[in-house]
Amino acid sequence: MNYSTNPPLLLAADWLIDGLGSGAAEAALVIEEGLIKKILTGKESRDKFLAGEQASAYRFINFPGAILSPGLINLHTHLDYTAAADLYEQYEKDEGKQTSQDNLFRWLYKLVSKSRQWSEEDFRQSAASGAEKLLAAGVTFCVDSSYTGEAARALAKAGLKGLVGLELFGLDESRAAINFERWRQRWEALKQDPLLAEQDRVTLTVAPHAPYTVAPSLWQKADTFAEKNSLPVLAHLAESSQECLWLHAGDQEIDDYIRWVSPPGSREDLLESLSFRGKGRTPVEHLQEHQVLNARLIAAHCLKFSQRDFEHFAESGARAALCPRSNATLGNGSPDLKRFLQLPAGLGTDSLASSPDLSPRLEAAWLKESIDSRSLHRFITEKAAKAAGRSDLGAIQIGHKADLAIFKPAQANKVRCLDEAYAAFFAHSTETAAVFVDGGQIWANNS
Repeated sequence: MNYSTNPPLLLAADWLIDGLGSGAAEAALVIEEGLIKKILTGKESRDKFLAGEQASAYRFINFPGAILSPGLINLHTHLDYTAAADLYEQYEKDEGKQTSQDNLFRWLYKLVSKSRQWSEEDFRQSAASGAEKLLAAGVTFCVDSSYTGEAARALAKAGLKGLVGLELFGLDESRAAINFERWRQRWEALKQDPLLAEQDRVTLTVAPHAPYTVAPSLWQKADTFAEKNSLPVLAHLAESSQECLWLHAGDQEIDDYIRWVSPPGSREDLLESLSFRGKGRTPVEHLQEHQVLNARLIAAHCLKFSQRDFEHFAESGARAALCPRSNATLGNGSPDLKRFLQLPAGLGTDSLASSPDLSPRLEAAWLKESIDSRSLHRFITEKAAKAAGRSDLGAIQIGHKADLAIFKPAQANKVRCLDEAYAAFFAHSTETAAVFVDGGQIWANNS
């Protein structure tokens, strides 16, 4: 399909939920050149448009009994690790949610050990599988931290939009310049990939992994690079108590992990050489101390925040991607969702290695006992889009990109009002029916 020349479209459904907490019954969208040009509400308005002379120029697609939504935004994934879903299944079976002990690093040992055995083709197939699962979840835009860069190719091939950070690692401060130059060469090579250049839907950026795997001097180079190229910075922040302990006073579990994961040839005194380890700071204070806490940052997890951390994070303009189901799987606790509703933030799923699926809708449904459905829907559409730096996405508004998803409730005949439409949207039995990007249909549920 040629995604750049989609014909004019009239897209209709029984219900529209707009990403802004509102919606309408018997709605239709007039879509031209990939943009939403008109919003028709009520059957009479739609029928009047269809009876007009201009109607013949439009393809009419109607989804009876369905809910029309902005395409969903997944604010944090690792598509590279889709094929590691057995790790999640194992933790659900063996660890269970009943444990209160952090097991992030026990899980990391297993993930790294598993993925070290993979070939380039294994990573390629894993990421491609992840992109297909995003489509089936109604996602149209994804923020991904990619170890290999295959996530970017997978998104582009699937016709999806995304922001992909090529991951950056390196704790040896004396090698920051060398490590960053090697990363930059990989980034340049990936950017030249014909598939990415042809689709022009995926933005590549830098992703310094976490405060315990990236030296401040290397992180600063990443931040400077992002600033010069008008790009965001993707990272993990305050995901575990071990990370907090390591920065504050030192933590043996992280020290042991670093020794194990460091590549051959790493300096023997690496841990002793780190000037920032055990300095009495929180993860947020650590980034602030080194001038890399700013509005460019999109930080995943953000679990272990003090009141002061929240204040500093908010003042900086940084954005948060919360992944509550992954956090629960790995025993790290729960994010303060109500606080983050007041900040630039949204929901991510993390990878299938720590989460049951890649659906922001089901991620949000997991929280529906504490937050109302309209706010949750906004948290995976309009708010998430803004957190990703894409204010042209995430809401059904005139002038916005026509990136849309159609959802079919199992009992559509029981949806009689807008509140019930929002409730039905989050039901586990509801299925994705179709996905549109720039006004063109890129996925359909053929089951």
